[in-house]
Amino acid sequence: MEGEHGHIEHEGFTLPLSYRQKWVRRHRWVTLAVFAAVALLLNIPPFFCCIPIIALLMTCSPQCAIRFINWIVGKWHTSTIFLVEIFFDVNVRLFGDTFDHFDDRSLMLMNHRTHLDWLFLWSVVGCYGNLDSWKPITKSSLKHIPIYGWGMQFALHIFVNRNWTEDEQELHNKLQLYNMFDMPVQVLLFPGGGDLTLKTKTSSDKYADQRGFPHYNYVLHPHLTGFLYVVNLLRNRRLDSIIDITVAYPDALPKTELHFIKGHIPREVHYYVKVYPLCSIPGGDDNLSDWIREVWAEKEERLKYFYANRQFPDKEYCTERYLKLPGVYRALFLWIIIDLFLGLMFYYFFYFTIIYFIVGIGWAGYRITSEGSIDKWFLSDVYNRNRADNFDYKPPAHLL
Repeated sequence: MEGEHGHIEHEGFTLPLSYRQKWVRRHRWVTLAVFAAVALLLNIPPFFCCIPIIALLMTCSPQCAIRFINWIVGKWHTSTIFLVEIFFDVNVRLFGDTFDHFDDRSLMLMNHRTHLDWLFLWSVVGCYGNLDSWKPITKSSLKHIPIYGWGMQFALHIFVNRNWTEDEQELHNKLQLYNMFDMPVQVLLFPGGGDLTLKTKTSSDKYADQRGFPHYNYVLHPHLTGFLYVVNLLRNRRLDSIIDITVAYPDALPKTELHFIKGHIPREVHYYVKVYPLCSIPGGDDNLSDWIREVWAEKEERLKYFYANRQFPDKEYCTERYLKLPGVYRALFLWIIIDLFLGLMFYYFFYFTIIYFIVGIGWAGYRITSEGSIDKWFLSDVYNRNRADNFDYKPPAHLL
């Protein structure tokens, strides 16, 4: 059934709202104001405070700059979990395999149900993964969003626009960078492409008809070109496992950020996690293509079962509330300290602070303008100082 904004509605079930969620729905404008205030606190002051430091480090040591950026972005992601778990009181539940921690070198595959899948996934990665090294592959239009998109560029997230000539270069440059510096990286890939809407489902059904595959109602057929390229590039040096993540929304489905702020908040978000060690992943493009199709067929059946029975096939779940609250509060405390530090700097060292920002942001602005974007500036400085390994893999022609 088609819902608002072209999203497909699946029959869920009604869960009782918590007191905080009822309050949010009754006081939407207050919620919007609080959300905006917290977002400004967590984003704008630290962002502009760190730019001069990053510009200096990129000039002296790009590797140190990237490690610093990863650390800062990881703390930002952690503090953002506060809005989801504490303020909006969303209960994230985890099902599937039992594990202590995601591998530092892993590829995460997930169905894309709505625009906000990434927001709730941060809770999972924050507990069992590493938000410092978490790098999603996302559409290139997001990189131009003020503040948030700039932050994604600073974090060296991977941007694609469904033009393989450009996407291949983007994937190669970003992923080889982590190989070069021997840094851990947890890459998030949505093999189906966009989120599940009537338009994307129609496109997926057309693709299935051309190749004799069945129609899916809960996921989109996986795109193979990018998946094969990422796996083949990473598995040589920086891939220990592939993590298959299935997301399901048992009640409310927030379609956009505005829906979420207005009170369309899920009481729970369910994740089913299945970990595949690298030794269990087949080699060869044909075998790997068959493997991802089998994984996606299982995901379709898993979601079909979920929406029919109100639970995943495995009844046991790891934990019902597992967020590391001390980590969230430490991250919030860090941003508060940064904001207070900036305030004191302006008050006691006004002229020095002005010079600090003019010189630092001016130099960063010059480099960004000369290279065309923030991430291109970083890549230029890195590859001018370091030589990347050659990677000659080309996806099969029939997949392009």
